[in-house]
Order: sequence, then structure tokens, then C-alpha cells
Amino acid sequence: MATSKYKAQIPFRTKGQTTCTHHKGRKLDLYCEECQVPVCIKWVSTVHKSHPLCDLSEITHQTEQNIQSFIDKTEKVDLVQIDQYITSTDRHLKDNASIFENFSQQLKIQTNNLKEDLDLLTTQTLYLYKQIEEDNTKLLQTYKQDLEMHSTQLKHQVQECKVALQRGSDIQIYDKGCETQFPVTLPVKPALSTASFSPNKNPQGHHEKLSGKS
Repeated sequence: MATSKYKAQIPFRTKGQTTCTHHKGRKLDLYCEECQVPVCIKWVSTVHKSHPLCDLSEITHQTEQNIQSFIDKTEKVDLVQIDQYITSTDRHLKDNASIFENFSQQLKIQTNNLKEDLDLLTTQTLYLYKQIEEDNTKLLQTYKQDLEMHSTQLKHQVQECKVALQRGSDIQIYDKGCETQFPVTLPVKPALSTASFSPNKNPQGHHEKLSGKS
């Protein structure tokens, strides 16, 4: 191999250049086996003095074999392997697209099913709310009517008591006094049906279930 000192002394030869970089016009027809570089005859007595040399043409055969080996290995191994990788990658690309297209279709189907279930549940719940509301309305209206009737009766009774106190006879006052001894019994307040609704405090959890993450 050429030493670092040698490399620092000469500029690099341009690929394809047939003449010496330092000795212009001198043909590179020799090969320094120690430095493994083409040289001209003038370098033999200086930089490459005492180095083993040969004609550049003598290493051509081995170089051709090396080139042919490179060609054979590249065509039969490297390029074949790269083509296999390309084919495999194309297959992976198609599989990747297919997989996520399938995921997307499944998600859409599941979303539509959930929407249908939610719509049905909403309809059923709204119907239940309406029934409870109507039943409670009837109970409250009846209760109100009973209270109003009872109020009217009590007002009439109070008026009669006032009249008895103002101008009633002893027996009339006595009778009214007996009537007022009974406690006032109000209509029984109805027991209403109840319902509740709690907004979802963790919508993210449902989103994750929807997307198949949990």
C-alpha cells in the first residue's frame, strides 16, 4: 500500500488519465506493486526506487478477472437480491394498503351499526320519557283537581261558619262546631315516576372502543 507520506506528495490521478501527474507527457505504463498505483518510467528512480515493478499490461488479466467477478456477483447475486427486495416491498405496499383499507371498512361498518343501535336506543328512551311524562301529568292534574275541590269545600265550610257565628242560632253554632272538630284531610300527593340522564364524562373511552384500541 502507498504510505501517507507518498499520498501527500502527489495529487490524485484523474480516472482515465494515461499520463503522469508530475511528469507531463510521460505515459503510465508501469505498475508499482508496493504502492499499487500506475507509474511512469521517470518515477522509478525517485519515489518508487527499489519498489517491485511490472508492466501495467501484466496486471490487466487479473484486473479483468476481478471486473468479471464483480459483474457476475452483481448480476447473479446483488441485483437478483435487490429485485427480490423490490418485489417483496411492492407486495408489502399492497398488503399495507389492503390491511388499512380493511380496517377502514370495518370501522365504517361498526360506526354505522353503533349509530343504528344508538338511534334505536334514543327512540326507545324518548318514548319511555314521553310515557312517564304523560303518566305523571295525569297524576298531577288529578291531584290538582282534588286540591281545588277540597279548597272549594273548605272555603264553603268557612263561609258557613262565619254566617253561623254572625247570626246563627245556638243549635246551628253547635252543629258547625261539631263539624269543625274533624281534622282537615288533604288529598294524598301522588308518587311520581322518575327518570334520570347522566351525560358521558369519558367520551374518549368510547372513541377508543369505537376505533378498536381497547
